[in-house]
Amino acid sequence: MGVLRHLGPLLIISVLILFVIADETVSSLVLDAGKAIDRRNFDAAESLYSRAIKLDEDHTGLLYCQRALTRRVQQNYDGALSDLDTCLAKKDGLSDRDYVYYQLKQHCEVLLATGNVDRALRELKSLKKFDLSSAEQQRKTDLQGRIEAARKIKKRLPSADLTAVKELLTLTPYDLKLLNQLCAKAIEAKNTALLVEVSRKMIDSFPGDGQAMLYGAQGKMLMGDVQSAYKLARRAMDLDPDNSDYLKIFRPITQTKRKLDKIAKAMQSGKYDLVVGESFDGPDIIKISVEKSRCQAAVKSKHSSAVSICTGAHRLAERLGDTEAVVEILLERSTAYENADDLDSAIADVQTVLQHDQTHATARDRLSSLQTAKQLADRVDHYKVLGVSRGDDDKTIKRAYKKLAMKYHPDRAETDEQRADFTAKFQEIGQAYEILSDPEKRAAYDRGDDLKQGGPGGFPGGFPGGFPGGFQFFSSGPQGGGGPGGSQGGFRFQFR
Repeated sequence: MGVLRHLGPLLIISVLILFVIADETVSSLVLDAGKAIDRRNFDAAESLYSRAIKLDEDHTGLLYCQRALTRRVQQNYDGALSDLDTCLAKKDGLSDRDYVYYQLKQHCEVLLATGNVDRALRELKSLKKFDLSSAEQQRKTDLQGRIEAARKIKKRLPSADLTAVKELLTLTPYDLKLLNQLCAKAIEAKNTALLVEVSRKMIDSFPGDGQAMLYGAQGKMLMGDVQSAYKLARRAMDLDPDNSDYLKIFRPITQTKRKLDKIAKAMQSGKYDLVVGESFDGPDIIKISVEKSRCQAAVKSKHSSAVSICTGAHRLAERLGDTEAVVEILLERSTAYENADDLDSAIADVQTVLQHDQTHATARDRLSSLQTAKQLADRVDHYKVLGVSRGDDDKTIKRAYKKLAMKYHPDRAETDEQRADFTAKFQEIGQAYEILSDPEKRAAYDRGDDLKQGGPGGFPGGFPGGFPGGFQFFSSGPQGGGGPGGSQGGFRFQFR
């Protein structure tokens, strides 16, 4: 009994010491949390506040409010809202000014951000019993305006336009239920713009949410960005590998990526026939990538169906309104037309490109090249006329000319019809020899210069009184006369 009597005061002292130690520990934790906030290490600050709350659960009202601030900075709005609810309900350690501050600047803001607009309005109205400063009153008015704007737009959903939805997402960026509903609605309606906007906001607000990543992946797919879609879907699967709903979205994205990767690899390795034989049954926004590759491969391999394949790709690009793809495909098809010797169509395609972009350097260079090729194709091939090759020397060209001039001289014609043909042929031969026998003219012709053919007097080419190469023809009378044996038209040839 005496021992107990002595233990009594000691026990009381021990308990008091424990309280002091606990109080000092809470104080030190709060102090350390403040230092962590100064270093912008909010995760550490949240952890320190949590430890302080556990040490003194009966007097933690203000600690909950302080932890809520760190959670809000870390975008943990659900956690912040829970802490603020607890803090303001307890009112432990809160003065009226503290209460107004946390209610006005934190609680109602978080309620609005998470989409709890009706409750936010009620909490805001509860501040009527407090004497607010002019600054607080102005903040309350501004906040009330934003809350009511959000309520108005939410009532219009899902018929609200994209501009209104964007405004709502700005006001309530952490309303996960709303974000999920909007994404689902956008996918159902195939509304790419809405899905992209909402999923982007959802990922920003909930960076660790797998469903947000999958919505983002679907948005990227609708934009045709398969690589980004795959990265987002892969991140979602890493979070929850066994989620069957995730797999339903992940698998088709993966299959599409593999096909595009296969095509890209085949193009790089020059396996163009493999690419030409590919097909894709999916969204046009992704299919255009496949069709562009097929067009390019068909042109590079000079496939017989290159023009047809590129035309199909062009129609798809036009339907999508994808100007960049249209330009790319038209340039490819112009090459296909050129390979098929249809220079007029090739030029027309390049001119269409320049209608889209007059400064397109590649198109301008290509148009010049095609127009030169067209001029060369349209002009007489003097080498072909004389039956010689581009590399033949002057003697060979002269010999060929003389032979043909003798063969096709008009006076050797036996009928009027044949005379007309021989005359035309003879003129063509003379023109060819005039150009190819002159070194300067031949060089200019080989360069593709536009030479003015023909000269004054005599036959075209300007050689009156004879023909190039010292070849002269002397007629002894009209055709049909003759010497013995009925020879046609007295004539003889003389070479100088």
